[in-house]
Amino acid sequence: MAIDHLDVEGFRGVNRPMSIDFGRGATIFTGLNGKGKTSILRAVEWCLFGELRYQERENASHDEIVNMQHPEGRARASITLSRTGERYVVSRERKVAKRGSALNVALPGGRSLVDEEAKAFLFHLTGLTFEDFYRAVFLHQESVRGLLLEEPRFRDEALDRLFGLEKLRDVLASIPMRFLASAVDEIESTRERLTERLTGAASELERHRTKCLEEAIELGFSESELTLETGKNISREVRAEVLRVDGDMSIDVARLPEITAVDDLEKFARRAKELIRHARLARGQLVPVGETTDRLVRIARLRGELDEARRQLQESEAAMATLEQKVGGLTDLERSASNLRKDVADWDEALRAMDVHARVVSDALLYFKAESEASLCPVCRQSISAPSLVHRLEKEIQGTQRKQIERLTQQVEQGKVKLRDLDESRIQMERLQRKAEEASQSIEEVLVRVRELVGRQPKEPTSALEGLKKEEKEIVAQLDRLKDAQKHIEEALQQVDVTVDRVRSLSKFLKAEEEFARLRKRAPSGEAASEADSLQAETEDLIDLREALESIVQAINAVAAERAQNAIQETRAQMSEFYRTLCNHPYFDDLRIEISQKLASGVQKNSYSIRAISSQEGRSSLASSRLSTAQMNCVALSVYLAQSNVLAHSLGFIILDDPSQNLDAEHKLALASILGRFATEQQIIVATHDEEFDVAMRNAFRGEGVVHYTLEWSSRTGARLAGS
Repeated sequence: MAIDHLDVEGFRGVNRPMSIDFGRGATIFTGLNGKGKTSILRAVEWCLFGELRYQERENASHDEIVNMQHPEGRARASITLSRTGERYVVSRERKVAKRGSALNVALPGGRSLVDEEAKAFLFHLTGLTFEDFYRAVFLHQESVRGLLLEEPRFRDEALDRLFGLEKLRDVLASIPMRFLASAVDEIESTRERLTERLTGAASELERHRTKCLEEAIELGFSESELTLETGKNISREVRAEVLRVDGDMSIDVARLPEITAVDDLEKFARRAKELIRHARLARGQLVPVGETTDRLVRIARLRGELDEARRQLQESEAAMATLEQKVGGLTDLERSASNLRKDVADWDEALRAMDVHARVVSDALLYFKAESEASLCPVCRQSISAPSLVHRLEKEIQGTQRKQIERLTQQVEQGKVKLRDLDESRIQMERLQRKAEEASQSIEEVLVRVRELVGRQPKEPTSALEGLKKEEKEIVAQLDRLKDAQKHIEEALQQVDVTVDRVRSLSKFLKAEEEFARLRKRAPSGEAASEADSLQAETEDLIDLREALESIVQAINAVAAERAQNAIQETRAQMSEFYRTLCNHPYFDDLRIEISQKLASGVQKNSYSIRAISSQEGRSSLASSRLSTAQMNCVALSVYLAQSNVLAHSLGFIILDDPSQNLDAEHKLALASILGRFATEQQIIVATHDEEFDVAMRNAFRGEGVVHYTLEWSSRTGARLAGS
């Protein structure tokens, strides 16, 4: 089901009535920030559901929805939806200071539904709840931002919403596990302190030492190698590896401290991590992939503009040739029109003369009919016969003169029609000439820009296109070489990272070993055992209650974990495909979402980690710790676009609000390409202020069914379509 049309008035940034026709393939809204793009997208959301997510309330009646300048203090939106020949018109209206809104749905047969009946029908028609609308249809800026935040709580909430688990999360939050756990923990804490006096802290430290030992063994150590001397040897390996990677990145190895004690190992690891981060930043300047990609985008844009201008010129010249073959050139048209105007003037003059002659004859008839006995002409005084003169004059009026008038009248009318045709042909010829001149001017302007870009002036469009294609091929080859260089540097830095992680693991173990050695000699106290036993009885009832609630929580968690896992598995392949296309990372070429259980507010909940994967080496890392902000934005878009295809519903469109945030030129081209593929199967509605992304979408959305609007804004009228 697609959107055909939207009427909106008095809603958010839209004051005066605005009428918008949507393209069957894609509809793109562009304009600077604050021009009303998001208001149009959210009008669709409000019209369908009567709510706005991520919108702070002004008061209990939601007056923030109504435009403050609207003369009637009223917000109205109307959407026309269509499928298989049927049209549904959904309208919603609300007045300022009034709670709730009036909903109306006009059905194909002419029947209308209102309010609750209309709301139930909309759910049946779309197959979506308000929460599902944000999972499957509307990619809001806040949805992406939730996945980009480093705070795990916000990321977990964002992914739960995306997987449709928001209600289950709310149920878990309502269970008072924190209060119960606090009471139990307070008693348990007292008991544990007494127990610690019995057993000492050595057991806990022994567990910590064992854990550190296991981590060190996983990183390739044997237990006999876990010594300070090993740390010194590894630090020398790190210095050598950094020097091999250095190249022109000016890494200051002297900043790495010498290892003389266990505490120096952690300082060394922390300083080495800083040098690796510096190397990655310097790599971007040493290997200018971004600049090369920008040049490639400019060449592609010039090729498109040159092709379009040349096509318009050819069309205009072909149309002019056809018209000249039919009616001649401008000079011929003007000469024919001049001759024809002279003929029409002559015919008009002849008609006026005939009219004077007719009045004289008519007056003479009246006179001689009244003076039937007259024998002399009253003008020339010659002898006449009044009856015979009347007969001859009547015959002349009825015959020859009438035919002459009809002939002249017809010639005048036909001449005027031909003059109009000639004038229209002249106007059409002039318009085609102007269009051809504009196209030629555009070609000249593009050729100048081609010279500025490639350093030479092409003689004509064909050679310019060939030159651009050649330049594009060379840049693509150069870009491949730059990416290979980036990949080699990144692989070397990854190896340094791994080695530094070994230093850090060794440091943790040696510190745990020292603490364990200091504390394992402590002896237990006999009095504390009796007090600990008495506290145990006081906790039994609370523990039983907690265990009952925990079983309920576990059941809910099992359902939530299963649903999240199913959602991830269903979209695994498509998410990976979108990530590879969008991010195009030289090392991490795949993506995986992992689920674990995390204690939050006393309740176990789903917790997610998004990991970047190197398929070639079979290694992975936390995406947010390795990827840039732009690359993490690609991750969020990949997750959302993959999940949007899972939920079954009837709406055949997706809405994206400013999806190109933080993306560079290469990522924007990739996103436009993906949306172009989406547009072949469903309707795409996009709002953006990004000119580069706008150009990329224009090139990606080819063919019919694509509509482009530019928005303007003023304090008096609010948002409006440019030119309206």
